[in-house]
Amino acid sequence: MSFVISKFKRIECDLEKLERLGEILAYEISKELEFNEIEVKTPLDVAPSKKIISELVIITILRASLPFYQGFLNYFDQAESGFIGAFREEEQENGEIKINLGYQASPSLEGKEIIIADPMLATGKSFIKTINALLVHGKPKKYTLQLPSQPQRESSTFKIT
Repeated sequence: MSFVISKFKRIECDLEKLERLGEILAYEISKELEFNEIEVKTPLDVAPSKKIISELVIITILRASLPFYQGFLNYFDQAESGFIGAFREEEQENGEIKINLGYQASPSLEGKEIIIADPMLATGKSFIKTINALLVHGKPKKYTLQLPSQPQRESSTFKIT
């Protein structure tokens, strides 16, 4: 997996590659989800299949994350969506970077499984602020954060329970 992610760490990352990375990571997440066995009627016969048990909500940070989010949505097309508009205010007098969450749109998160998809992890401050802001929409069953990180850090998936 690290080989695939390393291809996306370059400064110039085109949108199709970012979407593909979202698809790859969605596939990896799908291995951790719980499924029910179901039967699907096809034109030829009844076929065994699987259906995700959890209600999924994919939440993304607006603008730069949209192609990454689309990759997740390509795999989890029945998932609900949430959006956060976050930006840094870097010109602070004390030298700290302030994170401003200017926009939020989310369905109820109560008891659902949340995937926060953001391809740009720098300090992690926006994630902490995003999680705290999302709690007004209910308490999720589980968070999964997808973070292809900055080159100086290893790429990781963090699960907050």
